[in-house]
Amino acid sequence: MQQFAFRRDAVDARQSLQAAKIALRAVSGPDRIADDYDVTGKLDFRDFTFSRLDLYNLARANRPDIRAAEAGRERAQADNNLARANAWWDITPQLEYRKDGKFDSYGVGVSVPLRVFDRNQGEIARTLADARRVDATYQATIIQAQSEIDTAFGAMLTERQKVTLLSGTYVPKAQQARQTVEFAYRRGGASLLDFLDAQRSYRETSLDYVRSLGNYWTALYQLELAVGGSLIK
Repeated sequence: MQQFAFRRDAVDARQSLQAAKIALRAVSGPDRIADDYDVTGKLDFRDFTFSRLDLYNLARANRPDIRAAEAGRERAQADNNLARANAWWDITPQLEYRKDGKFDSYGVGVSVPLRVFDRNQGEIARTLADARRVDATYQATIIQAQSEIDTAFGAMLTERQKVTLLSGTYVPKAQQARQTVEFAYRRGGASLLDFLDAQRSYRETSLDYVRSLGNYWTALYQLELAVGGSLIK
C-alpha cells in the first residue's frame, strides 16, 4: 500500500506538471513555444530583503495607475493655478510715436482692465472642485495599491516562515529519523512497519516543504505584481 501511494503521488505530480506546461504555453502564446518543451532551473529558496516602506515607494515609481493618477492631480492643480492667475488684472504697457511735420512726439501709457465683479470666480470654483476630485481618486489609488501590497507581503512572510521552519528544522529531523530507523531495521532492531512509518513521515514532510516553497514563490510573484516591478533578480 505504501508503494502504491508513492506511485500514485508520482503519477499525480506528472499530470499536474503536464497541465501546468499546457497552461504556460497557452499564456505565453502557442506559436512561441514548441509542443514538447521542458522547464529548466531549480526550485530553490532566495530570501527577500525589501521592507514594507520600500515596496510602497517602488509601487509609486512603477505602477502605471499611480503614475497616471499623479499626472492627473498635477494637471488639475495647474488648471486651478491658471484660473486663479486669470482673476488678476492684466496690465499692458503701451508705447506711442508720432511724427507731425517737423515735430516728433513720444508717448508712454498703461492699459488696465477694470474688473469689478468678474474675478473668474466660476472657473476657480470649477477647477478647485476638479482638483479635489482628482486628489481623492489619487488617494484611493494609493490606498488600493498599499492594500494589495500588504496582502501579498503578509502571504509572502507566512510562506517564508513555513519554508524556513521546514528546511531548517523539520525536514532534517524527519530525514535523520528515517535514516536511524532504516539503520535499525537493517540490523533487526526495528520492524518493517516502523521503517515504513518513518519513510512516510519523511515523504510527507518533504512534500510540505516543496509545496511551501512553491507557495512562497507564488506569493512573491503576487507581490511583484502589486508593486509593478521585479524584486528578485
